[in-house]
Amino acid sequence: DQYEGTKVYAAIADLNALNVYWLRQRFPWAEIEPEPGVYDWARWDVIVDAAFRMGFGLIAVLDTPPEWALPGERLPLPCDTVCDADAYARFVGAVAARYGSTIDVYQVWDEPNLSRSWGGGHAQPCGYAALSEAAYLAIHGADPTATVLGGSLAPTQAPGPGDLNDLVYLRQLYAQGGGDHFDVLAAKPYGFWSGPDDRRVDPQVLNYSRLVAAREIMREMGDADKAVWAVEWGWNVLPKDWTGEPPPWGSDTLDVQTPRILGAVSRARDEWSWLEVMCWAEYQPDQGANDPRWGFALRDAGGEPTALYGVLRDANRNQAYVSFT
Repeated sequence: DQYEGTKVYAAIADLNALNVYWLRQRFPWAEIEPEPGVYDWARWDVIVDAAFRMGFGLIAVLDTPPEWALPGERLPLPCDTVCDADAYARFVGAVAARYGSTIDVYQVWDEPNLSRSWGGGHAQPCGYAALSEAAYLAIHGADPTATVLGGSLAPTQAPGPGDLNDLVYLRQLYAQGGGDHFDVLAAKPYGFWSGPDDRRVDPQVLNYSRLVAAREIMREMGDADKAVWAVEWGWNVLPKDWTGEPPPWGSDTLDVQTPRILGAVSRARDEWSWLEVMCWAEYQPDQGANDPRWGFALRDAGGEPTALYGVLRDANRNQAYVSFT
């Protein structure tokens, strides 16, 4: 409606002031296709039109399956796809066909190495490899010039069989042939409990340099010509009296996190030519007040700028590099 459209345009105009190009936006399958073959595009048409008119590029995140596309067995076997792969392919193909003239980049699923994102079952790359193949072919069939992002793995030390270490997952995904079904690797180089100068590269260390380990796997697999996009990254800032859910990425004060954030942008610009895009973790989370993702927010629940707003504005002051989710 008109009110919703006004809010969308206001948010995008605000991002325009931050010298941004890429915007990462979820396109939840369950909301767009609530029944097989029945599509509700209204809300997404407004978002796509606003972004296009104001000169932004959109990264469309395609996940959140509707109930009708889920398997009868709610806990899929390890190599099953999380949903009906053919139905998902039809959905992503429909998105690409509708928006191919205005959207150039599509992300196939989000955090498939976590059980909660994979139907509550074992997050195994063989299932994602099958789903991403179906999606890749459908997207390129509808929009041959599209860029398909794959991976978007959550950084974790988990050994499986539920959640699985992202580096182990990526290596196994390549072994399953999954490297053939993304044009760019999507990654999430959160800083966690140390700064960008922490250069440890270790599967059991969660830090900003974890991205280097993923890049090395790509190189080993002969995929060094592909770029990497950081679809989420950042350092969390929550109040000292925070009583909500504990942040899995760690949190600290603004005076500690600010040089980390600015240093991370500088390091990426200076050292990582293969990292083409950096999407900050959140603009304004669509989450409850107790969700720790508010520690990444640039605007609070009331719409007022947080202290991080100025930090990210400064990071982009001289050259646009950081984009937003």
